[in-house]
Amino acid sequence: MHAAKVPYLTRKTQREVAQLRGINYTDRTQDGDLAESQNLSARRFPYLATRASREVVAQYLDADAYYRFDGHTVVCAGGRLYFDGEDKCAVTDGEKQFAVVGTKLCVFPDKLLLDVQSGAVERMDAGVTSVPTVTENGIAFPFDYDTGDLGPSRLGDYYYYAYDCTVAQFAAAWDGTAWDLSKVARYRRVCSSSAVGAKLLIVDADDSPIKVESESDPEPVERYNTRGRFMAGNIRAIFALTGAPSLAGFAVGDVVDVSGSAHALLDRKCLKIASVDAEANAVTFTAASFPGQPIAAGVLEADLPPVDYSEIAYYARYGGSIYQFANVYGRLTEYRRGDVVCLYSRGGERHIGVWRQGRQLDDWSTGTMSSEKPCVVTLQGLSAQTVTIRKSVPDLDAVCEHQNRLWGVVNAQDNAVWDERAQEMRHVTSRVIVASALGEPTKFYQFAGVATDSYALAIAGEGDFTGIASVGGSVCAFKERKIHKILGSYPAEYYLSDRDAVGVQSGCAKSLARIGSMLLYKGIGGVYAYNGSTPSLISANLGTRAYYDAVGGADEDSYYLSCRDGDNVWHLFNYDAKTGIWLHEDNTQTVDFANDGAALFFLDTSGAVRRCNGVSDDPDVVWSAQFSPLYERQAVRRVSSTVTGRKRYGKILLRVDVPKGAWLVAEVRQDDSDWREVGYVGGGERDVKPMVIMPGRCDKFELRLRGKGPCTVLSLMREFSVGSDR
Repeated sequence: MHAAKVPYLTRKTQREVAQLRGINYTDRTQDGDLAESQNLSARRFPYLATRASREVVAQYLDADAYYRFDGHTVVCAGGRLYFDGEDKCAVTDGEKQFAVVGTKLCVFPDKLLLDVQSGAVERMDAGVTSVPTVTENGIAFPFDYDTGDLGPSRLGDYYYYAYDCTVAQFAAAWDGTAWDLSKVARYRRVCSSSAVGAKLLIVDADDSPIKVESESDPEPVERYNTRGRFMAGNIRAIFALTGAPSLAGFAVGDVVDVSGSAHALLDRKCLKIASVDAEANAVTFTAASFPGQPIAAGVLEADLPPVDYSEIAYYARYGGSIYQFANVYGRLTEYRRGDVVCLYSRGGERHIGVWRQGRQLDDWSTGTMSSEKPCVVTLQGLSAQTVTIRKSVPDLDAVCEHQNRLWGVVNAQDNAVWDERAQEMRHVTSRVIVASALGEPTKFYQFAGVATDSYALAIAGEGDFTGIASVGGSVCAFKERKIHKILGSYPAEYYLSDRDAVGVQSGCAKSLARIGSMLLYKGIGGVYAYNGSTPSLISANLGTRAYYDAVGGADEDSYYLSCRDGDNVWHLFNYDAKTGIWLHEDNTQTVDFANDGAALFFLDTSGAVRRCNGVSDDPDVVWSAQFSPLYERQAVRRVSSTVTGRKRYGKILLRVDVPKGAWLVAEVRQDDSDWREVGYVGGGERDVKPMVIMPGRCDKFELRLRGKGPCTVLSLMREFSVGSDR
């Protein structure tokens, strides 16, 4: 009887082909993973190839923004905006946000609107700046009547004339002894804010008085008694911008901001225009915006504690008069250093109030004191003030286009939204998501109850918005740990859906890019893909390394990400969407990516605009591929089980494609020793060449390939012998 022969279940020598993969910064590596790479690409997968060329298509000096669309190019460089190479206008330095609505390119934060057909550029918040009509008591506020007519207002036997005309027209109306009002092209009669004997103060361009004239009522007083008594609630604010640019760009219903007045007393946001008189260069606003006509003002130089009914009184001096405020009815408010105390007239009475940052805190009807009092502030008269009237456009922190509207997010926590019940603008102290009127990227406060209206939504909760993008049929406003999705087709249909999910990392709004219907972006934990449902992490192989200030761009197959690490070293990564492979290209810091539908371009910090994935190889590219460590212990697969044995490396077999003019060097490192060169291949007539590497026995083995010029690693095969685990 003979004993049965038991064959070996494993051969003494084995070969294994490693799948060539991308970088893997985690501890869960596989054979073929890369510990680091430079200037490689997955464009020839399953081979490992050098990236394509990056042709320089343009070079700019001090460039800080780049955008392409429909064959057009927009560049911001050296404080100028260039459209298709033509210098268009000045811009501020710094990053820019771009969005195209119809034929209009919107540029933020500069609030510029560029017509891509005509090339014309205008400000979205277009405005005019000039000196409003001035009387001896400051800005002229004509009074309305309940009949709807403008002035004059009966006040004793006297009233003011406030003329909306130029200094030259005034000069022509004065003959040295009397006024010839027929020579004045246009004027309005304005109610006096003082007692009988009011005078008209006419000023020239440098605020010097020209003439003071007292006018008696030329018509019987009784005639005005039939016009109805003065209604304080019908006050309108009229700025007559003498000598200002044309107001043709303003229309009834436009919402504007007023700024630049002394102590911000007349500064207001989101005022709706009631009427525009282009001939007189006058804009009229609705009533409640202004409490009255400022006369004098002063700034508190110290904090003032609250007062009760009798213990403390505060006084302000103006000229030879002293005015009491704060404890007329008792006040519990603490006034602060920098608050403005203002004397103004309203309804024929003098009032005194306190303003803080352009908002009125308190208001009292007051008279002058007969005795000397210690004053906490001295008021100065308000002469002619330069005031700017500008269309209201929110300060959008991030923008996108969706369904022919400009959408944006505002992180400033003092915003205006439309109150449907009160039918007026209401200020809210929360972040907002806004959308312009349909096809009108400059109109954000159009609320007429129609489908083309603009839209605003206040969002509660902590954290700033970090980006916004159109995803499918919705708009998604991102925070770092929340996604606010707005669905619907028009304002009455819009509704909000919130999701607690990883959003865009702060400072990474420019990482948003699209491959097909998939939106990719840099979040706190890595790079995520989002299709409107739940974001999916696609950068697990990048490990736990933290990256910041990411800028991203995508073409049909690849996503590029430029970001800096915690040591302020910049990196440019490439993600291949077909294979899921990540590769590190180099340390380029990009400013912007731009995809015009045909190719992807990027602007780097040197001012060079380069094309990604050029049509040819780069003969001067310097590249490297360091493979993840290979260890001595190896899982050996048998017929019915898997055992762990020891291996001894015999050979590493490479097949490489090295064309003429290129070269490749192979280096190995064993058990963390120094790198040593073990092979060299130079390009020749025959491109594909074998390469044999003979490592010594070790527990940890590493391989690095590096070279110059276009090269391709076609295969990597390991040959090793297997022994027992003893």
